[in-house]
Amino acid sequence: VQLLWSRHPVQDYGGKPADYGMACSPLVHAGQVIVTVGAPRATVAAFDLQTGEPRWQVGTGTAAGYSSPALLTLAGREQLVVFAGNALLGIDPTAGRELWRHPWPPDYDCNIAVPLALDGGVFISCGENHGCALLDVSPEGQVRERWSATGADSVLRNEWQTSLLINGSLYGYDNVGSAGPVTHFTCIDPATGERRWQQKR
Repeated sequence: VQLLWSRHPVQDYGGKPADYGMACSPLVHAGQVIVTVGAPRATVAAFDLQTGEPRWQVGTGTAAGYSSPALLTLAGREQLVVFAGNALLGIDPTAGRELWRHPWPPDYDCNIAVPLALDGGVFISCGENHGCALLDVSPEGQVRERWSATGADSVLRNEWQTSLLINGSLYGYDNVGSAGPVTHFTCIDPATGERRWQQKR
């Protein structure tokens, strides 16, 4: 085994590790490695796959959160979608340019689940009694909520696990209390955000 290159993005961009540790899985795309950094000088950064040299960085002053970047097709174009600590970001994965941003500030910057492409929109969900939403993004980068369910009345609050879309139903774990102890297996209608059923823990 030969080490080809290594980087320390959090240090390189003037940050510090997230409170619960860095949890992002790197995304390899178009000859680059993309990571959520959450540092003052870079929310997200990309490095050359072969050399490790910086390609681009996007965002300032946004915590990393604990989610991983995802490549989704929204508004007819492939986008890098990053669920950072207090916002959802859409990024041009080649040019490294922020296309849009949607605030989503939970307690402790604990956005963890990975965003999902769903019926032309993007589904996000967060535990710690926060909630979920299905967002539409226009070609001009305007974001609106098709539906949302937050707080104690939310239908699905993914804490650590990303939900699964299977045969027109969205299945996930609904965290109804503080971190971890009370989480119920839940099925919702992704088109309307209505709960179909829930299996109590």
